[in-house]
Amino acid sequence: MNQTLVAFFSQSGNTRQMAEKIAKMANADCYEIVPQTPYTGSYAAVMDQSKKEIGERYCPPLAGTLPDVSGDDTVLLGTPNWWNTIAPPLATFLKSVDLSGKTVAVFCTHGGGGSGRIERAIKALCPNARYLPALSIYGDTVRDEEIHNWLDELSAYHDV
Repeated sequence: MNQTLVAFFSQSGNTRQMAEKIAKMANADCYEIVPQTPYTGSYAAVMDQSKKEIGERYCPPLAGTLPDVSGDDTVLLGTPNWWNTIAPPLATFLKSVDLSGKTVAVFCTHGGGGSGRIERAIKALCPNARYLPALSIYGDTVRDEEIHNWLDELSAYHDV
């Protein structure tokens, strides 16, 4: 039986809501990626900070202990679309765990930019993983049916 981990970063709560639904439907473990220093302030301030971090390829230190992914066959990665790519805390996570040989699928929330270059960024950080189709959801409009359909699509490729 395949073991699945849902690992995600969420700033506003939209990606967290999506991740928790995915984990429940997939009967998966769920791990929230949390930076040591939280993003604070207005939406504009957080976006300014994230734009600077992305431009500098800064990977903020994470709080807590990283999960042991050695027993996981599948990892579902969640992030908001920040500046058309992954949030910096997810980059830190991906540089800190070895997903080689794992099956990976990406999900994201966005404000109109879709998945942007998120899949490309993750593949660059984890080139030795096997990738399944991604799911992108606008804002907080995630519906159970969309997640269920996505998980069904993934299971056509791999036992999720």
